Amino acid sequence: MIPWPSRDSLYVGAIGILIAICVVLLFQNQGLRLIISKNETKQATEQTRQVEAWVKMIQEARAKEHAATDELEQVGLKLQQETRRADKLEDEVAAAVQRGERRVRNSICATTATVPAAPAAPGSPDGSADDGSRHIGRIVSAAAKCDAQVRGLQEVVRSYQRLINGR
Repeated sequence: MIPWPSRDSLYVGAIGILIAICVVLLFQNQGLRLIISKNETKQATEQTRQVEAWVKMIQEARAKEHAATDELEQVGLKLQQETRRADKLEDEVAAAVQRGERRVRNSICATTATVPAAPAAPGSPDGSADDGSRHIGRIVSAAAKCDAQVRGLQEVVRSYQRLINGR
């Protein structure tokens, strides 16, 4: 017959078995943590790649937007310069008409020949020549400003087309 172990030895054996089970569970838990940690690292790496791709896309879009803005700003500056030139042209044409420059007179004679001159009031100087030269200057200036605006708008349309087409 096999002798029964004493109660104390049973307790010691049970405690030993419990300690062994705890150690095994502890190591298994560490292994699970390592596996989970590796998976989390892979997920974090993938998310980082996605974020970096988005950042790159946003930076490229901003660069295109800045380029388009710069281009439109240049168009606006050019339009302002042409408008100032048209204002100067108004003064130059009016002065040329008043001086009686032949080139300017010949170019507008055909248009003014059919318009009768307004009679001067009795006792006042005839101001129709000065008025006519100012009106001619305004007309030339308005035409120059319209041309500048049309060129500016055409350039804006071209700029948007380049932006849409990705150039």
